[in-house]
Amino acid sequence: MTILQNPATLHNLAERHHAGQSRVELVSDTQSTIVADDNRAIIEINPDALHLAQLSDARWQSGTQRSPLDGIPIAIKDNIDTGDRMHTTAGSAALLSSRPAGDAFLMKKLRAAGIIPIAKANMSEWANFRANRSSSGYSTRGGQCTNPHDPIRCPSGSSSGSAAAVAAGLVSVALGDRWINYFTFGALWRGRHQAERRVGQQEWRHPNLAESRYGGHTCQHGGRCRQSTRNHRWERPK
Repeated sequence: MTILQNPATLHNLAERHHAGQSRVELVSDTQSTIVADDNRAIIEINPDALHLAQLSDARWQSGTQRSPLDGIPIAIKDNIDTGDRMHTTAGSAALLSSRPAGDAFLMKKLRAAGIIPIAKANMSEWANFRANRSSSGYSTRGGQCTNPHDPIRCPSGSSSGSAAAVAAGLVSVALGDRWINYFTFGALWRGRHQAERRVGQQEWRHPNLAESRYGGHTCQHGGRCRQSTRNHRWERPK
């Protein structure tokens, strides 16, 4: 079980950057932390992350940074499309040969702010819509995600990997979505803070979001899981 003793908030990352830490150093450190983790919160690392960090450093050095979030690495739930070399499988091995045609609407907005999608987070396969008694946080692609605070406790929610990645200190922010309480529970059971945009505030119903349908309802809520409510002021890209 891996938990960083003093996980960084976005405010901490801003302070480190102001003190001279480059985005390349930040991303490299984050990748090393993810590789050493044993919670199975992350199932894939973006092979282009360091290159994106180099581009971010260049923007900061030239004064053309896109936002205060430029160069911040975040984990993305595995049912949100990223138009890069990472997969989007909803946790299913059946979709490993599938490649997204482009970014989901939400990802386009985040990239415009300079965010670096550093990894894909594990999740309950097909957002738990695969059996009446499915296991939260389990996917055939990523295995069983565990609760970093207590591995015998349920990680809860289909966005288990996103919440566990933040709780373990792998990333300061992770992206998830929810149908009913899948994202809220994941954050609650790990002592993390979760915020979401309601339908109409973002274009959640989008062909680039792997949707789970049940009884005519569709997963349309997306949100971010954070270490602290202090990160709210960094939330909205311009």
